[in-house]
Amino acid sequence: MEGNEIVIRFRFVPHDSKNLTQHFAMIPVGNINTGRYSVSVECDPFDREFSDKGFTPIPDSKIEEIVCAPFEFTVTDP
Repeated sequence: MEGNEIVIRFRFVPHDSKNLTQHFAMIPVGNINTGRYSVSVECDPFDREFSDKGFTPIPDSKIEEIVCAPFEFTVTDP
């Protein structure tokens, strides 16, 4: 977190099995000051080790369907 901007970075890790899994992430930010915050979500590049094993990266259009979009939130005094 830098200032009022939070960047969430993630990467896809392919698996050999055909079982589909769903994941939910809760990311604690600790005590933050009153104010408006923006959150961006960025996908790290596909690891070459996976490409070398024959896996292909997930297309950006699919990522947009399954990963949270950027958003904003406000922290107020109680």
